[in-house]
Order: sequence, then C-alpha cells, then structure tokens
Amino acid sequence: MAGMALFGMGAALLGLSWEFQILSAALSGVLLIPLALKALKKLTPGELSQSLDDPRLRGQQFKVYTDSGGQARVTVFGDEFMARPSSIDQSLKDGSLVRIVRFEGNTAIVTPND
Repeated sequence: MAGMALFGMGAALLGLSWEFQILSAALSGVLLIPLALKALKKLTPGELSQSLDDPRLRGQQFKVYTDSGGQARVTVFGDEFMARPSSIDQSLKDGSLVRIVRFEGNTAIVTPND
C-alpha cells in the first residue's frame, strides 16, 4: 500500500491529473502486491496448513462441557473451543471424554474416546 501511495505521489509531483495519479497507484499495486506476497511467503517458516499437527494434542483426552448457551465446548491448555462431533451419528454429552481430530476455524472436531 505504501508503494502504491508513493507511485501516486510521484505522479502528482510530475503534475499529472488526478486520473493518472489514481491509475498509476492502481497499476503499481497490480505489480507490487504479488511481489510483497512472494516476499512474505519466503519469510514464513514452514508450511501453512489447516491440519492438526500439534504433538501436545496427540493421544490426549479432553472433557466436554456445555456452556450457558447450550453449546458443547472443550478446554485445551487453557483455551476454550466449541466442539462438534466428527460424524453426524455421534453426540456430545456433558462430561464425556473426547479426542480432537482436527480444528475447523475455532471449532474443535472431536470423536468420543472409546
């Protein structure tokens, strides 16, 4: 965004009309944003994935409780997450033990511990 602003400012300093200032800022954004995303991707360590790959959660059991709104929840290392069963035919009862299969956003997908 700063690069786009600089290109627009450069066009203004050259005395171009406001249409060309906006056009130069927009066209520079088309070039600069993919370059910035590529640079940020190189700076990001590891792969970005949606899978559950936390070794602290493997094999752990968590207790389900129901909040005041009737939603099933689990507490994982001090953080609370909404809980949803991994299949339709399963139900979550208050106090039952579950294992976390994966996370979908801020919802823990769980399966009953057998």
